[in-house]
Amino acid sequence: MDSPLVLNEITTAEKKYLMNLAMQTMKQAFMDDNPSTSEPGPEMPNIQKTACCFITLMKDDNLRGCIGSLLPTGPLYKDVVKNTVSVMFDDHRFGKVTADEVDGIHIQISILSNLEKMSVDSESDLLNQINPHVDGIVLQEGYNRSTFLPSVWDSLSDPVDFIRQLKRKAGLGSNYWSDKITIQRYSVLKLDDGPDV
Repeated sequence: MDSPLVLNEITTAEKKYLMNLAMQTMKQAFMDDNPSTSEPGPEMPNIQKTACCFITLMKDDNLRGCIGSLLPTGPLYKDVVKNTVSVMFDDHRFGKVTADEVDGIHIQISILSNLEKMSVDSESDLLNQINPHVDGIVLQEGYNRSTFLPSVWDSLSDPVDFIRQLKRKAGLGSNYWSDKITIQRYSVLKLDDGPDV
């Protein structure tokens, strides 16, 4: 088993590789003869480690799709390819991305740290422990599960609102709480296709 990925060890070259990979994958998704992507070389070991990511698509400053993985199943660069294709065609909140849209879409990659289980005994305990604008949160009870990336803090900056909306996303009431709820947190390294990757 490979050593765990450390987010701050990902190099500038690796970041650029992943961004180019996502953009190339998006364009190639519409080609009949989909050329295979060359694998990263030995000088890019971090993105070949087992890790996972979320891909977010923005269009005209509006969300166009967001899909990702919470648990790693293979190399990070392959997760980028898989989730780029998934967010284009499988985010049921939006219509499928069309070839005409591609040039106007802004791509963001959020690379996740390992999930950390939090020990909380109440909602107020959770609110005291979370780090706004830093923590991504996974909330689960039984088959009800949801997550918010740290970027969601930009629109839900109040921790109370953040957790209430997270519960609603999971299909639970905004005021619901039980001792069966489990909470995990993670941090992300966020990349985007702006001038400073």
